[in-house]
Amino acid sequence: MRNPEFFLGASPEHARIAPDQLLILLDHVRCAAFELPFQDGESFGAEDLGELLAYLQQEGVLHREGGRWHWTADSYPANACRCARLPRATSW
Repeated sequence: MRNPEFFLGASPEHARIAPDQLLILLDHVRCAAFELPFQDGESFGAEDLGELLAYLQQEGVLHREGGRWHWTADSYPANACRCARLPRATSW
């Protein structure tokens, strides 16, 4: 890092992230699925969700029924969404 004082002295409210970065996108999709089921063929921004939803089903947090993807995990997904836990290379 060239100017650590600039970065470390800034408010975390002004951090910049790439919302289409896979780990961040998965967290957003988890939180959205908790609120409302996704429909087959639905997109999230510019992202086609088919592969992401299938992955989350394999992870045991989504269930597909009747063309809809429902949240099935006992946990509240927003509790696990923390930018600070992402590896440095993916956060900046």
